[in-house]
Amino acid sequence: PAKQMLYNFNATRRPDKVLLVVEGPMDALKADFFGRMHGVRAVALSTNSITDAQTYLLEEVSGNFEQVFVVMDNGNSLGVIDSMRIKDKLSQISNIGFVKVPFGKKDCGDLTSAEVISFAKGLIA
Repeated sequence: PAKQMLYNFNATRRPDKVLLVVEGPMDALKADFFGRMHGVRAVALSTNSITDAQTYLLEEVSGNFEQVFVVMDNGNSLGVIDSMRIKDKLSQISNIGFVKVPFGKKDCGDLTSAEVISFAKGLIA
């Protein structure tokens, strides 16, 4: 099932600067496509929560990245609660952080290519 894996998991196989953990597959595709040239890769949870299996996968690959950022969608009232639950589940990952989707957009899929590149560059600066 999709919620037991990370969409675009192959992006985690090679060490890089930043791994973004986003909600939806389209968010991951856009962030990964435009971010990878700047050292930013992306995977998706395919939901707004995280399973134990996904937690384990992230713990296993977090060492391949200087920083892991969770980027939950903006604009839903459960987002804060979901983020708190995810933060608790990922507390064993020492290089974890949480960032908001920039430019007032709902999710990474709504960002333009230029916005994704700007976001990626800001994460590694």
